[in-house]
Amino acid sequence: MAGTLFFAWSCFLNVNLTHDVGMDELIFPQLLRAAGQPLFTIPLSQLATANLAPRNTADAAALSSMMKNLGGSIGIAMLSTMVQRREQFHFSVLAEAMTRNATRTQEQVRFIAGGLRGTVTDSAIATEQALTSIALICPPGSLCVSLFRCILDGRRWTYDQHLHYNNVRETC
Repeated sequence: MAGTLFFAWSCFLNVNLTHDVGMDELIFPQLLRAAGQPLFTIPLSQLATANLAPRNTADAAALSSMMKNLGGSIGIAMLSTMVQRREQFHFSVLAEAMTRNATRTQEQVRFIAGGLRGTVTDSAIATEQALTSIALICPPGSLCVSLFRCILDGRRWTYDQHLHYNNVRETC
């Protein structure tokens, strides 16, 4: 129970993450996860081998450990693939919206170029630097959106599975 609470607390601390987050904001949540993981996994390992004969305990512990590692590897691979595909999608959506002719892009270019005019004398160079700085926003922004969407979709999938399980249980 305590391990689950540590994991939940660490996730709650990471709710407002952006691409500008630094190491200082990640240390405490990571320490909470490090403290919560043994509190979560050791009782599960004990449950897996609790009612077995002593001669079967080592095999059960090895099988349980292997399944935990295999499940973690598959989960990380699936999540990485989902994040990468969503990042490509959101990057294309953001890039399509940020054309030179878009009104918001022109407003941002004027604003950034105006701030650069103190250091850059040529307005064409200031405009190009402004466009470059706007283009640099797109990749981290698409990564943040894709991570957020993957988390929301995972919660939605878990909720849908919970509803499906309850509906099946009620009909039986």
